Amino acid sequence: MFLLKGFDLVVATRMHVMIMALCVGTPVLPIAYEFKTKELANRLKLEGFVSDINTINREDLIGKAEALIGTLDRIHPRTMKAVIGEYESAMSVVNLLKDLKVARERDHGNAHTGEHQKPWEAIQAVAARSGA
Repeated sequence: MFLLKGFDLVVATRMHVMIMALCVGTPVLPIAYEFKTKELANRLKLEGFVSDINTINREDLIGKAEALIGTLDRIHPRTMKAVIGEYESAMSVVNLLKDLKVARERDHGNAHTGEHQKPWEAIQAVAARSGA
């Protein structure tokens, strides 16, 4: 992954390469072969730079690369802000799951008393405590 940090730009056909490059701060020119790459590019404010693998041509790719490079000073900070937002969103789910695990362990500790919380009730309680 850190090898990607040394590049000026990554042309990525794989979503996970796109993610790894952006995680180390390297700009990406995405080529989408599945909808998930287009969806991620949209969320990261790169929708105007995505090429579709089924319709891509030389002129299109060169044009998008030139446009991205020409506006990198404006586009890259915006994209990195969106990357941080995606990371924070993912981590909020991780924290919610940790809280749910603690609640489940606590509930299993009360098994001898006959006090059980239904799974959906536990999820709602954890979500309420976390503000989700």
